[in-house]
Amino acid sequence: MPETTQEIELLKKEIADVSTFVKERVEPAQEERVRLRKAIEALTSEQREYRRSAVLEGGSGSDSVGAGFKPAYAH
Repeated sequence: MPETTQEIELLKKEIADVSTFVKERVEPAQEERVRLRKAIEALTSEQREYRRSAVLEGGSGSDSVGAGFKPAYAH
């Protein structure tokens, strides 16, 4: 019977070690993923608004070449 008690105690210690590892390493990583997701969503929204404003103002939302530009290869 003592072997079974020792095995149970060893398993409890291993479970406690795994629990500590998860709390120290995995949970902070989850928090960082949430933070990054929110930052990406904010940047995406900002970019969408920028493009929308550019379209409403008559631009394309990116650097565009004026109508008078003639490429060097066009003759």
